[in-house]
Amino acid sequence: MNMNCEQQRSCRQNKHWFRHSTIAVLIVALSGCAHYGDLGYSASADPFELLDQASEQARRSNQHILIIAGGDWCRWCYVLHDFLNKNARVNQALQEAFVTVKVYYGEQQNNDDFFAQLPPPQGYPYFWILSADQQVLGVQDAFVLENGRSDYDEIKFMLFIKHWMRFAGDA
Repeated sequence: MNMNCEQQRSCRQNKHWFRHSTIAVLIVALSGCAHYGDLGYSASADPFELLDQASEQARRSNQHILIIAGGDWCRWCYVLHDFLNKNARVNQALQEAFVTVKVYYGEQQNNDDFFAQLPPPQGYPYFWILSADQQVLGVQDAFVLENGRSDYDEIKFMLFIKHWMRFAGDA
């Protein structure tokens, strides 16, 4: 197939545009991932040990334990991480109400033995509320705390926290 000069120039321009567009997309995608950093879910952490430590702290501080299951593969775990970082009021209330334990669930480690002692999750991230003596008091699908398809709702989150703050130290 013979191309005239104009067709060859157009073909080179398209290849050039495609190469630069691909590089730009990769840069944006990688910079988006890098900005999140560590979400706090460790595939190598022992969740039983984490829970025991949280239990001791919860007893001393008269708080409940909040177990959050998720991982770096979970889009909504990133959304939760960003939501708490940009909403100081919600983050502070969460820290006052709960000793939080993030437990990894994913390809690297399912932590099946740990999660077998809890009601099954309905999605990720998923919350279990435990007493200081590690009794399950309730569960919360994080889905109901969302404000649509892109973030969590501050009012819904605060109502969730305030509900459990009322019962701190009761169980």
